[in-house]
Amino acid sequence: MSESASRQNLRQSAGVLLELAASDAGLPRHNENAAWALYYLAHELAKAEDTTGTEAAIRSAIEIRNNLPPRARWLDNYAWLLLTAPAQNLRDESKAESLASIAVQLAPKTSRFIHTLAMAQLRTGQFDESANSLRKSALLTGSGHPEQQLLQAILTFRQGDTDQARQLYASGAVLMEEKAPANPRLLTIHQEVAALVGSDTPLRKDVPDAPTEPTN
Repeated sequence: MSESASRQNLRQSAGVLLELAASDAGLPRHNENAAWALYYLAHELAKAEDTTGTEAAIRSAIEIRNNLPPRARWLDNYAWLLLTAPAQNLRDESKAESLASIAVQLAPKTSRFIHTLAMAQLRTGQFDESANSLRKSALLTGSGHPEQQLLQAILTFRQGDTDQARQLYASGAVLMEEKAPANPRLLTIHQEVAALVGSDTPLRKDVPDAPTEPTN
């Protein structure tokens, strides 16, 4: 079976960026962008049930990120990779929590970094710490931010209040639909919350794929 166009494009993009990074004109950001291309390639390979290819792509992305300079944004991206890699055996929630914590220390007023830390804390069972992180991010984003609502839904579910978690999930999904229905980061969190609360609020289908760094 021939490879899909999206997988071909991602594979080619990663190759070009890695070649550029290794050239005299190469910059660390070329490796950073290659790591994103490999991350999305891994997700496409996972959809095709190519376990070997998925793991190879994620291992390559991890190796690249492990050698990037410790900039706050890149540390946050590395943490996100370790939290959401489609090869679950290559996830490392504890390391992700450590990386996200450093990113927040370097850029304490960046809500995205605080959200990544909160998610890592949820994954490692640090519910009080996650609640504290979400309180800090709420001061920056307000309560009307879709990622804030979706992460709060996970925390509330983990604390045992399923009904409130469902309400938070529903409001977060509405906010996401209004503000950023194609955001790949939000889509990942939305999927996780939906699986937890046993509900799946339909999202728009007429949005383009976004094989780029997810933002919020």
